[in-house]
Amino acid sequence: KKAHEELQKDFKNLVQRIPNQTETTSSFTDESTENVNRKVETLIYDGYKASNEGKHQVALGLYAQALELDSKNLDALMRTGILYYQLGQLSEAERYLNQAFYQNPDDANILIPLAMSVRDKADYHLGISLLSRAVALKPENDELRVHLGVALQALGWEKAALSEMEKAYEINDQNSQTALNLAVLYLSQTPKKIKQAK
Repeated sequence: KKAHEELQKDFKNLVQRIPNQTETTSSFTDESTENVNRKVETLIYDGYKASNEGKHQVALGLYAQALELDSKNLDALMRTGILYYQLGQLSEAERYLNQAFYQNPDDANILIPLAMSVRDKADYHLGISLLSRAVALKPENDELRVHLGVALQALGWEKAALSEMEKAYEINDQNSQTALNLAVLYLSQTPKKIKQAK
């Protein structure tokens, strides 16, 4: 009987030393997640370097690999969208930037290229909405105000466009593009504001 009790005690001790299956699984999962995250970061960094070297297709491939591992990675979505925008592929840019925007609608780094791609596709109403949001996030960015003014002018909203262009010029009177846009708006007014256009 004593031998049996000792065997049971030894067996209980042995069982207690065996790791719980959920602990083993979670530590394995954490390690895998950590490895995946590192791999995603490396792919994004390599994509960024390739993009800066002008190897755009390589960069897009690296970003795609990162998104295969983590389809909701904000940095990969944003960089893919921006690169497509720079390459003039507006629909692709919008697709990736929209996904990033839905995750973080207050990130101006996402909002600005999304607004520009939408505006460049001549979807001025949505472009105005997004650019207005971007201006609210970065009110001292004169170029955003110019782009908003251009979109407003495209819809015939001259007073609102003029207001944005004037604010942009107040922020940075050294920007020749702003000065030109503002002069054109002044000359399109009735009556023409020739003195201000000069």
